[in-house]
Amino acid sequence: MEKGTVVLYPRPPFDFGLTAENQPYFRKGAAESDGGVYQRLLDLGDKRVLATAQPAGDGEAPAVAVELA
Repeated sequence: MEKGTVVLYPRPPFDFGLTAENQPYFRKGAAESDGGVYQRLLDLGDKRVLATAQPAGDGEAPAVAVELA
């Protein structure tokens, strides 16, 4: 299984939990959350990819790590 990770650097102020709660992709039934780590299965037509997103920074230098597997 191939995996790749990218780190995104949103502009502060940024709150990962609040952002995820307000996005349709992360609403109940669409994605799973476990301790601030959000996962969603993406159907790309010929394959399915598990996307995992989690906070990787802090309030002054926010970051989000996204892994695709």
